Amino acid sequence: MAVENPYIKYRSVVRGWKQAAAALDGVRIAEIAALDTRRVIQELSGLIDHAIETVPPAKESGLVIQQRLLDIVRQNGLGILVSD
Repeated sequence: MAVENPYIKYRSVVRGWKQAAAALDGVRIAEIAALDTRRVIQELSGLIDHAIETVPPAKESGLVIQQRLLDIVRQNGLGILVSD
């Protein structure tokens, strides 16, 4: 029994997606061109307003949390991941 090379199958799948990419890109461009920019901005503004009203502000900055985590990494001897 011949052993099928799985890479041949993967190549054909990739080739199919590459061919589909051109068609999908055309659809994406057409959809964007058909948008009413003013209406989209109004809808997004409503979403942003809702988020501001309902999501509480963060208690800490993401940078503070990141620095705390990097300090833990350094203290635990994982300095190869973080250079001083």
